[in-house]
Amino acid sequence: MTKMTDSYDDILNSLDDNYYSIERDELSPSLQTWSNSTDIEEFDINNLNLSNSDSSWIDPLESAITATRNGSASVLSTLSQYTTILSQTGIHGPRILKAVNLSSRATKIGSGAQFTVFKDPIFEGEVIKRVNVPLSSGAEQRFAASTDYRLQLKTLELEILSLCNPVIRAHPNITSLLAWGFDFPFADLAVPVLFMEAAIMPLGGFLGTQEREVGVRYQLALGIANGLEALHNLNIVHGDVKPDNVLVFAGPSENVPFQAKLSDFGVCVDLEDPEGRFTLSDYRGTPAWLAPEVVAGSLSTFGGFSPDLMFKFDAYSVGLVLLSIFTECGQPPTLDRNPDNVPEQISKLLNGQKDIPSDIRMQLRKTALNLLSEDPRSRPLPSASLLKTDTAAYASWFTSIQTNSANTHVGVIDPIYNKGPLFWYRLDASIRTELEQQYVLSKEGNAPQFGGDVLFGIAQTITGEKPTYLDRMLKYLTDAAKAGFSPARAVYAQVLEAHGETPEFDEEVLEEWMLQAVSEGFFFAKPGRHIKNAEEAKSQFRDHGGFCSDPFLAKSEVKAAIKSGKALEWEMRNGSVVDRKGNTTLHAAAAFGAVDMVKELLGNSLAKNVDVENENAETPLYKAFQAGHTEVIEVLLDYGANASCRNRQNLTPVHWLFMIPEGSIHQIAKRMIERGADVNAVMEPRIKENSGGFPEKIQILHYPFELPHGTPLHWACFFNNMTAIDALISFGANVNSTYHGSDPSTTPLALAAYFGELTVVKYLISHGANGTLLDSMGRNTLHGLTKYFPERHGYLPHSWHFWIRHGNLEHHLAQMTDLVKTLIEAGAEVNAKDKGYPPLTPIAAAADLGVWDAGAICALLEAGADLKESILSAGDTVLHSWVCIVGPRLDYPNSYLPTLSKIANAMPNVDIHNRFEEDTPLHLLITTYHSEDEFESACQILLAHSPPADINARTRRGASPLSIALETNLNPARRGRFLLDKGADLLALNDRGRDIFHGIANNVVLPDQDTHDLIQRFLLHLNSDIQKAYKEHYLPNPNSIESLSAAADRGKPLTLSLLLSLGLTSCINKPDKTKSPPWTPLDQALHSAELSRRAHIQGLASYKAGAARTRALKQNLVYDEHQGPPLRAAEAYRCYPEVIQILCNAGAKRTCELERHLKGDYIEQPRD
Repeated sequence: MTKMTDSYDDILNSLDDNYYSIERDELSPSLQTWSNSTDIEEFDINNLNLSNSDSSWIDPLESAITATRNGSASVLSTLSQYTTILSQTGIHGPRILKAVNLSSRATKIGSGAQFTVFKDPIFEGEVIKRVNVPLSSGAEQRFAASTDYRLQLKTLELEILSLCNPVIRAHPNITSLLAWGFDFPFADLAVPVLFMEAAIMPLGGFLGTQEREVGVRYQLALGIANGLEALHNLNIVHGDVKPDNVLVFAGPSENVPFQAKLSDFGVCVDLEDPEGRFTLSDYRGTPAWLAPEVVAGSLSTFGGFSPDLMFKFDAYSVGLVLLSIFTECGQPPTLDRNPDNVPEQISKLLNGQKDIPSDIRMQLRKTALNLLSEDPRSRPLPSASLLKTDTAAYASWFTSIQTNSANTHVGVIDPIYNKGPLFWYRLDASIRTELEQQYVLSKEGNAPQFGGDVLFGIAQTITGEKPTYLDRMLKYLTDAAKAGFSPARAVYAQVLEAHGETPEFDEEVLEEWMLQAVSEGFFFAKPGRHIKNAEEAKSQFRDHGGFCSDPFLAKSEVKAAIKSGKALEWEMRNGSVVDRKGNTTLHAAAAFGAVDMVKELLGNSLAKNVDVENENAETPLYKAFQAGHTEVIEVLLDYGANASCRNRQNLTPVHWLFMIPEGSIHQIAKRMIERGADVNAVMEPRIKENSGGFPEKIQILHYPFELPHGTPLHWACFFNNMTAIDALISFGANVNSTYHGSDPSTTPLALAAYFGELTVVKYLISHGANGTLLDSMGRNTLHGLTKYFPERHGYLPHSWHFWIRHGNLEHHLAQMTDLVKTLIEAGAEVNAKDKGYPPLTPIAAAADLGVWDAGAICALLEAGADLKESILSAGDTVLHSWVCIVGPRLDYPNSYLPTLSKIANAMPNVDIHNRFEEDTPLHLLITTYHSEDEFESACQILLAHSPPADINARTRRGASPLSIALETNLNPARRGRFLLDKGADLLALNDRGRDIFHGIANNVVLPDQDTHDLIQRFLLHLNSDIQKAYKEHYLPNPNSIESLSAAADRGKPLTLSLLLSLGLTSCINKPDKTKSPPWTPLDQALHSAELSRRAHIQGLASYKAGAARTRALKQNLVYDEHQGPPLRAAEAYRCYPEVIQILCNAGAKRTCELERHLKGDYIEQPRD
């Protein structure tokens, strides 16, 4: 045993403590504290200065990228911040490498200051970059809380952000980030990893290992220039162009056998920031590949530094890389220090390569001379066109980039489907657990404060979680609001009030938060006193561009030009296009509501196209509707704007009708329809590869976080805009329209019913909505109240919609009761069955496992739902299903017992047995993890029924409620005593002939002392002389010996001694014939002890020797999990020697000793 322990120690100690070390000078110098203020912002209601950044609807990822690359972002110093970035990128993940980590399965293929790179056979075609992190040395400190760990996460920041831009992700000459995750070198060590597409090797090695054909080198050079051009078009400076930062991949065809891709974006710079806070020192690079002026640190000869010159620094590096590819086998060329000598030197280098065709040589010489110009202002920006030749190699390469889309990797979800609420919905439980543990540390001051967006994401994710979630959810929501996260502040008061909690902040602060949220696009504010202020806040939202989310919104110089009436001057200097999405000054003016500027732009150029489109086919009229600017819409229509325009998803301006100020909605709708707008245009969302068939959703900052699909009427209903609903219907909107390619479960009525919008439902029905429609599975609108479709309803838990829209339980029940009544009056049948298996009625669907909708159940019962006809799978009744959930997991936790009582009262008999196991509701109630107070109250309801539930009912296996209670891990002692007091039979045997003491002794959560005491308590109930009671009622049972074996198996010496004293000594060597060969209690004890010993050794091995292992021992984390919770498993491990000694002293023998023809090696082998 000692030898085995030492071998594990040898393995654990074989890694040097500096194995994961990092050079600190590789980190970004801007190690600032994470900027997420916990202070309440000043709010000037008079000026309504609500969104001074004007960036409410700018993609938060783009903002993070800009801030990070410009050195103004906070440090990515905790898992929460790492998770924040990833929640916005949509990158596939997390992948958890815990069961088999990289060290045990993968092959290390490289390492650097920031990452160690692995190949894992499981992830074919990918490499895994694991962040280099030092091991924690603090005895009491969790690894993930260490300063070193937090600093090391910084190394991921630019790498992730640079690769998350959609253009970069899809580019054929830029490496692809496929997924993210965590490796676990040790049990308590979660190390971030990035999954990248696997290259053949870096360009330097590729060129140095063997001579490459000139056509291959030429196509690689084209790829480098093409990739860099894409970066520069996004205003991103690479900052370190060299062969080692170019990876070579297999090419797409025989004519293009290899493909170059740019990589390593750790020092890139984003010049999107209009403030231009850059210096020459921000361009780092590698000395051998730097432009001379960067090496010298001075640009005085060339007019001084400006940020745009950084592109020219990249250009010089590309010139060196070209010479390296064609003349130096990937090594840096050494150019003459006298610039006048460089042209001749370049000519000699290229002329010395006889295999280069003359046309390619001429183009290379010309390009290299220009890129390596002494004056950076004279250098062209790198692009493939600089190297274009009339050759077959160029034609093949050019064709390949036109047809070669980004690779599709099996098992990697498209990023568009892994963002926002869906990201948190899919987040692995282990990551959420780690986040929650780090949150505790941050509250104790041992870690940086969490970002509000992460706290809000956790609050959503844990909703409905076992065994309880409410207190944690409210805590995270509150702290998210304190941290300044506006979407959390927007719903904070409504969610707390829904649960009867008093907000921590006074009414004035809550009002300020609400108005701030409204100014950013929150449309579900609870009506308050400041109606006028709320309207002004909405106007502020429109002024900042409304639901436009285009990059130009972040460009202060564009807005300044529009607002100051200088857009024409801006066009003269910069052209009409204002951002990378192809928006023009006219789009921007329309979005900002600059009426005079729109008129000037249209009036000062006969060639100006009023219907100019951006890359998504959106016109200025579309932008004006997105922002809700009535006057701009009128002007654009006066100039002949096409009212029937639509973007690439078939969205029309009229979809945004709800954005128009209420007083102008009818007028604008009328004019648009008269001009040809399609009031029934149906959105056709994109469905990308690796999306699982789910259509893309448009995300928004505030609740409900996603926009709907469908027609303009769907959108108006979604935002509860009754004026827009009325206008659309009056102008011919189809009130029964559905989503593209969908069924009646997506009519405006069905969706409004799902979200519980009673007012909208009543209005639609009164205007012709068909309440009798069925979906493809025969479900009516009552089924639809609780039937969840993520692609239609979003990924936010249903409960959040109730809390925000309905409020507290009392109001929710009233709303649901009225809603159900309205739908029934409209033709929905309350007891209709769908076409599923089994066919469900609406109330059965509402009570189904995982749904458990108390509001719908109570409303349907009120409306006369027939429980006799409402049978779920396996013959379960609604009552069977309801007892299987606990109050703390429900939308409204205090609804559990009232709903249970309502269901039970509606049933003539509560002792119905289901199929297969023949459980009654009482049997299932006992196996469910209720709190003991809730459990006992629920039992009382069933036992008080007329007729009462049978407390001794048997299942198919002969189990009674008492025997089930004694075998669960749910406070078996208290439940057993409660049932005993209610008349449970102590003498019942199960179908294997076992008595109740076997269940008690075998219970893995009962400590030895509690097991001993509970057996005594039950015997005393029968007779004050416990030995007499046992000998009379239990000892005659031929299977009573199994209780002794169970006590030995579980390592319970007190229980074992008690059972022996009660008379089982007489049959101590009676074998258990269910095993082959039969085992005695001593056999069982020895076997279990060995399993426990080996599990203990393996548990220790998963922790590094030293502080981590000491902490694991202290917390009882290294014992056999099959022996129960940590404390009980530790007790069993320590008690096995005593158990074995007691048995031996009492005369116990092994079967091999009793039957001498047997060998002693028949005990089962331990688990792997």
